Amino acid sequence: MNKRRLTTALRRAGLITTIILCISLIACNPPDSATGNDANTLTLSVGTSPVSLDPHQISGMPARTILSQLFEPLVQLDGKSLEIVPAAAERWQVDDNGKRYVFYLRANARWSNGEAVTAQDFVNSWQRALHPQLAWYYASDFYTIVGAEDWHSGQSSDVDSLGVRAIDDRTLEFRLKQADPLFLRRLSAATTAPLHRASIEKYGAFFDPANPWSHKTSFVSNGPYALKKWQLNHSLRAVLNPHYWARDAYKIQQLVFLPIESEVAEERAFRSGKLQLVFSGSIPRDKIASYKKMPASPLRQQSTFATYYYDLNTKAAPLDSKLVRKALAFAIDRQAIVEKITKGGEKIALSLNPTIEGYSFRLVTPEYNLEKARVLLAQAGYPEGKGFPTLTLIYNSSETHRLIALAIQQMWREQLGISVELENQEWKVFLNNKRQHHFQISRSGSASDLADPLDFLASFASPHAMNYADFDNGDYDALLELAKESQDNERRLELLAQAESMLLDEMPLIPLYYYSDQYLVSPKLKKLTFNPLKQLELKGVYLEP
Repeated sequence: MNKRRLTTALRRAGLITTIILCISLIACNPPDSATGNDANTLTLSVGTSPVSLDPHQISGMPARTILSQLFEPLVQLDGKSLEIVPAAAERWQVDDNGKRYVFYLRANARWSNGEAVTAQDFVNSWQRALHPQLAWYYASDFYTIVGAEDWHSGQSSDVDSLGVRAIDDRTLEFRLKQADPLFLRRLSAATTAPLHRASIEKYGAFFDPANPWSHKTSFVSNGPYALKKWQLNHSLRAVLNPHYWARDAYKIQQLVFLPIESEVAEERAFRSGKLQLVFSGSIPRDKIASYKKMPASPLRQQSTFATYYYDLNTKAAPLDSKLVRKALAFAIDRQAIVEKITKGGEKIALSLNPTIEGYSFRLVTPEYNLEKARVLLAQAGYPEGKGFPTLTLIYNSSETHRLIALAIQQMWREQLGISVELENQEWKVFLNNKRQHHFQISRSGSASDLADPLDFLASFASPHAMNYADFDNGDYDALLELAKESQDNERRLELLAQAESMLLDEMPLIPLYYYSDQYLVSPKLKKLTFNPLKQLELKGVYLEP
């Protein structure tokens, strides 16, 4: 921030302002966490409590962030360059036709119990991830693996037909039925990490989704940290894995995750010293301006590959009408939302995909246009909203979600003459209703681990488990399949742009804005960086005592 010369009076006024700001926020330098002046323990929040730590059962950023510290996949995405870098595999080879991948595991890769991580561990995990009983949300993303779709759909009972095998203890092979330009990037997700079969089978069958293994203290993982204690909806404690191959790069010995669903409570916990890091990406919007004005502000802002939108249930009347869906989209003033509610430097979204380099094709977008919205609603049979049934909009607990829903409720009532009831739901109930398509309109968000348009668009393919809007369009699915097969990246992006144009014309979703994450960082936490992939990178990070 540039400093300006001030008169003595202005300097005094500035000092008073700073004092007021610091008092209102408890302190300019928040006290240490409830763990005390322990330089070896970082207490942080990532949002709501996960319901599971099973990589094949979780969804949502809070659980994925925690998993990224407990598990290590074959490869990772570098948060700055966005390039693929080695992780559990030290190197790999890809055949010229793009259909065979061979990974060479690190010789010093170890589980948290000291056992060696082997290629067979990965084979076991892929057999489990794609087993029909698990209903893994991301399974369809890996249907390019030979036998994956048949195994996952139950059409095949021969697990050996799956194109994943261990050549030896340190060599893993994937065979694809068609080239997938994003295959390597997909393998960077923590949900593709290996599982320790023996420790899981202590509590039940390996393929049983109800197996409670992830809630047990004997939890075994291969990442930089190992689970020590997890009290559901209370706290999760992880300690540095003494057997992790790169453990010397980590200075923080212990992580304590506190699950806090409310942004207000989360920010208050930071001010009171219970948290040293707010990593959920969201704080009360009315506090952002004050934090920005603070000297040595703890606020960090980072634009992300993530979009905030509303899902519209395309099978629920009257939202089964494209005209109705588009009328709702054109009647939303997004600029008012980002300026008056979110206030975090967000940009309005007129498409599902944020700006990604090379993806700049012309798209049909749902801009704010009240005249068009009213015409569309009349064409759907509801002139001035007459005869339009009351809709229900669901959202999970969050002050920001509530304020956005209230604003849109008012816009639709005043501009279109329709009524919308709002329903706040606890996270577990909310997520279950979305999966079961038990809603009309739902708050949603999509964040890309891959920084690629296909990662956003794939969740609206008809067979995808995260297609909450129940969108079903064969032409859209076909375009995505063509894009997956293309080895020409320019042609691939062109096909994806066509698919997105089709998606926005059908409007199973209403894009609202692109996320800009807001983090709060204790001044004692050093060398922590942020990136658009929302990765929590703790290598080299340390706490001053």
